[in-house]
Order: sequence, then C-alpha cells, then structure tokens
Amino acid sequence: MNMERISRRFLMITMSVLVIISLLVHQTRGLNIEGQYLLDIKSKLVDKFNNLADWNSTDSTPCGWIAVTCNTLDYNDDPVVWSLDLNSMNLSGWLSPSIGGLVHLTSLDLSSNELSRNIPKKIGNCLSLEVLTLNNNRFEANIPKELGKLSCLRILNIYNNRLSGPIPEEIGNLASLSQLVAYSNNISGSLPAISWEP
Repeated sequence: MNMERISRRFLMITMSVLVIISLLVHQTRGLNIEGQYLLDIKSKLVDKFNNLADWNSTDSTPCGWIAVTCNTLDYNDDPVVWSLDLNSMNLSGWLSPSIGGLVHLTSLDLSSNELSRNIPKKIGNCLSLEVLTLNNNRFEANIPKELGKLSCLRILNIYNNRLSGPIPEEIGNLASLSQLVAYSNNISGSLPAISWEP
C-alpha cells in the first residue's frame, strides 16, 4: 500500500512538472515575427491619441489588433498580416524599414497622418502589395526605386507629400498599376513608360 501511495505521489508530481513546463514553453513562444515587425513600426510612431494601445507584445499574433487584418494562406498555416490601415490616426514620426518584413501585405494605408522622413527602401520586399496609399503626409526625399519590384501593385497614391526628384524608371515595371497619383510634391521629370498588362 505504501508503494502504491509513493507511485501515485510520484505520478502527480511528474504531471504537475509537465504542466508547468508546457505552460512556460507556450508563454515563451510569444508574439510571432510579423507582430514583432509591427511593434518596431509602432516604436517609430508618435501616437498622441493612443490609437494603437492594443498592440501588445504578450499576444501570440497581431491579428486582433486595431488596424491589422490577417488571413491564412493555406489551411494549416498561421495567419499572416494581410492589411494595415493606419489612415487618419493623427500619427507622426516615421515609417520603420521593418515594414519590409510584412511580406504578405496586400494593402498598406498610412494616408492623412503626419509621417515624415523617407519612404523606406525595404518596402520593396512587400511583393504582394496591391494598394499603397501614403498621401497627405510629410514624406520627403526621392521616391524609392524599390517600389518598382512591387509587380502586384495596382494603386499608388503618394500625393501631397514633400517628395522630390524624378519618378524612378523602375516604376515602369509595374504592369498591374492602374492608378498613380503624385501631385503636390516636388517631383521633376516625366512619367516613365509603363508596360501595361493586356
């Protein structure tokens, strides 16, 4: 009888240890990589009205966060960030190059804020991007030629910023582009020839 008690006690202790280890492993998994990229983007923004307060590093994914829409690519896949809509949130600061880590992003709307500095070159890594709206901000410097790698891009709105220089020749590679609006900048030169899709 004594041996049976010891065995039960040992089994209970072993089970308790396994449950604790399982919980610790689950908690240390933490926020997925896309959520980490978004937190880096948030760290470069001034959010005076605390619109992004629910962007929390203790979540496992950013899919429940305000302004973030996720989708799954396949049945068994984890959800990926599909859309980021920070339109008219009174944000200032600048756009982090971490935006380039959101490789499944199809729509990015940062319009009507007060974002400044340059449009990061890493945005060219967002190869699924179809809609890019950066209008009504304070983006400056040249339009990055890396935008020419976004072969799925249909809409590019960059008007009412402080962009300068020519529109890069690489924009001509955007065969899917149906809308390019770039007025109220300091852009020089002419629009590159675009090879439109038939």
